[in-house]
Formats: sequence, structure tokens, C-alpha cells
Amino acid sequence: MNTEYVYGIYLVLKVILTIWIAQTLFNNGRVLLAATFRGNEPMANVINQLLWVGFYMVNMGFDALFLRNGAKPQTLIEAIEYNIAKIGVVLMVMGVMHFITLFVIARMSRKSKPHTTKRVAQLFCLLRLVVLLPIALGWVIRSH
Repeated sequence: MNTEYVYGIYLVLKVILTIWIAQTLFNNGRVLLAATFRGNEPMANVINQLLWVGFYMVNMGFDALFLRNGAKPQTLIEAIEYNIAKIGVVLMVMGVMHFITLFVIARMSRKSKPHTTKRVAQLFCLLRLVVLLPIALGWVIRSH
């Protein structure tokens, strides 16, 4: 099976999934962030936008690192399995990152006072973690 077709199918499916997930998280995340920041809509919108951009960056970076790994499929069945496995791993990593983000935001919401900069600093620390996690996982997966 031609590897270019396999990568093409993977990329088309991955772009569709990424856009749909990003839009869903962006639209629904605004409400959660507004509640976390106690009605401070401008702050919630800025953080939501940063999370949205970070999601795309992490997703594309992880795909770029992860796409080259594994044996190249030779048959149609192997190509289907290859694409499903690659998309599955990326979705699992993104899901774990999403739940870590929700956990940190929920803790920030319960423990902090209204409109403190401490919450913003905590959120940016979380963003660094969310960006570094898939890079580390990609490195681990790539080295095996």
C-alpha cells in the first residue's frame, strides 16, 4: 500500500477530529472558565483563547512526532489498523491532557479568591505541563 495515501487518510481524519474537538472545547470551555474566574468574562475569554491555540499546537506537534513511528502498512487492512491505532493514541493522550486541565481548573475554582493573578499563574503552569506532556510521550514512544 502506498504510504502517501495512508498518511493522507490519517491527516484528513485527524484534521476533521481536531477541528471538531477544538470547537467543542472552545465553546463549552468559556462557560467553565467564566465560572472559575467568578464572572470575569474578559479573563475567561483570554484564557479560553490561549487554551484553544495551545490545543492546536500540542495536537499538531504530537502528530508531527508520532506520525513517523511504527512499521509502514503494506496492505489495506494494515493501513486501516495503522490509522486507527495512530488516531487512538493521539485521542487518548489528548483526553488525559483534557482531564488534567479540568482537574486543575476545578481546584483553582474552589481554592482561590475572585480575580487573583495566582489563578492565572497556575493556569499558565498547567499550559506548560500540557505542552510538555505530549512532547515527552512522543519522545518515549519514538525511542522504543
